[in-house]
Amino acid sequence: MIVKKSLGIIGLMFSRRCTIPIAFPGDQTIHTAFMNYPIDILFLKKGVVADKCENLRPWWWYKSGASGIDKVIEWEAGKFKDIKIGQKIDIYYG
Repeated sequence: MIVKKSLGIIGLMFSRRCTIPIAFPGDQTIHTAFMNYPIDILFLKKGVVADKCENLRPWWWYKSGASGIDKVIEWEAGKFKDIKIGQKIDIYYG
């Protein structure tokens, strides 16, 4: 999966649209404050999907129950619908 590396912790906040997924260092809690659209979120642990949140609407929070999260990937809602927990994700920064 080709992703954009996040500059800091902003993620997709304030964006109007996201054509490529964005990755940033892991955290168990994600919020969608200042978002303009719903998103899907993958929580990775050593390159494997440990948890996933789909269709998180603007101005909501999600806390993953998985521990040891080292990377989070965000994208527009529906983009991760075929990705399963336990699936290995190869990340390439583009």
